Order: sequence, then C-alpha cells, then structure tokens
Amino acid sequence: MARKQFSFDDENSQGRDPQKGPIKNTKQSFAFADNSQQKKYEKETQPSKKKLKLKKWHVTITVIALFAIIFTIVIAIMASEDGPVRGDRCEGLITIKSGVLKEAENTIKKSYDKVESIKTEIACKTIKTDIVFKEGTHYTYAKTVSQALVKKIDSLQGLNKDKGSDYSSLFNTYKNVRQYEVNFYMTCKGNADFPMYGTKVANKDGFNYSYASIKDQNTYRKVKSGS
Repeated sequence: MARKQFSFDDENSQGRDPQKGPIKNTKQSFAFADNSQQKKYEKETQPSKKKLKLKKWHVTITVIALFAIIFTIVIAIMASEDGPVRGDRCEGLITIKSGVLKEAENTIKKSYDKVESIKTEIACKTIKTDIVFKEGTHYTYAKTVSQALVKKIDSLQGLNKDKGSDYSSLFNTYKNVRQYEVNFYMTCKGNADFPMYGTKVANKDGFNYSYASIKDQNTYRKVKSGS
C-alpha cells in the first residue's frame, strides 16, 4: 500500500480567516511504500514500444500484400493480351484441320519445281516452316513460294477472308484472340542470299524477310526462337 505524506509550511494556518485568501507555499509529496510498486507504476505509464513495433509490421505486411495483388492482376492482364509472360497462349486458337499442312506442302512442291523439300509444323501460335530449295534458286523465288504456302494453308482451312485482308481469321484475329503467325527458315546451296528468314505476323498481310547478311536482327531472332 502507498502512503501519503503531507507537510505544510505554516502549521498554525488552520485558524486563519478565510477572507485573507488561500494559503501560500503549500507542498504535497507522494511516496510509494516500496520500490517495486514504484517500478510497476513507471512501467505501466510508459508507452508500449512493443505495440508500436507490431503496428509497423502490420503496415509492412499490408503493403507487401497489396503489391502482390497488383502484380498478380498485371500478370493476368498481360497474359490475356498475349504479352511476354507465362500463360495459356494457345487458348482461343482456331484448330487447323487435320491434313491441311501436309496437303499444302505437297501442292507447293508440285507447283514449284525448285523446291527440294518442305516441312511445316505447329508450335502453339506459330507455324514453323523449313524449305530447302535447289541450287541456284533466286531469293525472289523463295519469297514467292513462302507466300504461296501461307495462302494455300488458308485456302484449305476453308474460312472466308476477313474484310480488308487477303487472309481469313486464321491469320488475323478470331473472337478477340490473335491467331497464327508463320516463321520461315529457307536454305539453298550456292546462293549467298541464303539462308533466308521470314515471318508473317497475325493481323498483317505483309511478310518480313532477312537474308544471309541478317540485316534484320529482330526477324532473325524471332524466327530462330520460334516465338
């Protein structure tokens, strides 16, 4: 238990007339009965540092959680837009009919006698094509063959051409999903222009080519990676 000690400068003030005003120089002191109670009182009255630290951690965790949510949303948006992120890039693609690629290969070989061999395969959104030409073939001939192959594949698929395009939605956009692009790797012995690299991206009718000098590094890397 705490005890109070009171002391007054003037002990005879009890009989003083109230009209003379308040008593001056009054002192009051408060003391604990022992030191342990004093320490306990001081500890209870001091601000809790632990509580402050917990609040900082709460803020930190909240900020990290918000960043994680934002990052997840951004990833989802980029994936839906076919960005350079992981995701189901093949979802929403038109299925190329069975036998279309093989028939297109055979037709091109019969129509262009300088084609020694041709091979096409599908890798998600990319149709990868390797064409070997006979010796002495000019690069302009190779360009003609590559473009004829894409048109033949489109024709065999049997879809109507999109408005304002030479190709159907197979090589444009279908239900808000960009469809196929075609990458070419063409070789020919005895011609300094080969190997040739070419690409036709979705939504564009034009083709881009790069020759043995690899003037267009972006096209070269794109074709080699098959992306």
